[in-house]
Amino acid sequence: TGLTMAGVTLPMTMLHVSDPVASTACWIAANRALESQRADSLYEDRFASALAGAEGFAFRGGGTEAMGIAVTRTRFIDDWLLHSCGNLSIRQVVDLGAGMDTRAYRLPLPPGTVFFEVDKPEIFAVKEPKLAPLVTREERERVDRRVVQVNFESTAQAPHDEWTTALVGAGFDASQSTAWIIEGLVYYLPPKAVMSLIDHVSSLSQQGSTLFMDLVSAEYLRDMQGSWHLTDLQQRGCPWLWGHDNPPELLASYGFAAEATDVGDLRIDRRSRRLVYPHVRRRGGSMFVTGYKV
Repeated sequence: TGLTMAGVTLPMTMLHVSDPVASTACWIAANRALESQRADSLYEDRFASALAGAEGFAFRGGGTEAMGIAVTRTRFIDDWLLHSCGNLSIRQVVDLGAGMDTRAYRLPLPPGTVFFEVDKPEIFAVKEPKLAPLVTREERERVDRRVVQVNFESTAQAPHDEWTTALVGAGFDASQSTAWIIEGLVYYLPPKAVMSLIDHVSSLSQQGSTLFMDLVSAEYLRDMQGSWHLTDLQQRGCPWLWGHDNPPELLASYGFAAEATDVGDLRIDRRSRRLVYPHVRRRGGSMFVTGYKV
């Protein structure tokens, strides 16, 4: 027996993922799968159903439509990354807290791009056996995807951050410009760990490197304490721990010229299957932040 979602029957033996944050990654993959089913979808992810598994589709009682903010974030990062690798000619991508992300294979990245996925061993223990059979030879040959297994909760607080050593050991070239994806990660880290993470990203970034990070403001985090969303995450063992009211100012202190976009100012245009960006960018309660190393 199994659960059929997004056109795929998922065996119930795939329900359990041992790590709480890994469970949220499966949930986000389920959102990508649901969005991909639409005729007017903003992106297509043929890997998402398998990576979500039954647990991803059952998270918080399941649903029949993707969350708007998840759709918006996925397409926002897709646009930004294609600009970084296309217009800015970056050929090295590091996805910190990669989760069940599949951009290495589903996006038309330039041939020869090296794509590092950095996340917990618990993530890759679930992800790799599901992903491997689905990837074509052409996809493998076009992009050099490399897996780096670390635990940000335990390593990001150390002054010598283990993840940077592991990343360099996997072949990261600090002399090349890099596109850094920090998606759905900093919420779950304590403040000291976030500062350490950004500091190390900056130290590994050549001029011309780009960065994406999503986060909430510290004010939003305070105001939302006791809300159903944050209480549910806390009970699941993955509480939100960090927010910042002025991320462009924060990133400027680490050498990045950055701007924040209030998520509420982005609009999904289903007819043209794209995101509509605001003429003026501003900070908000929930933000997408992009940076350029100067």
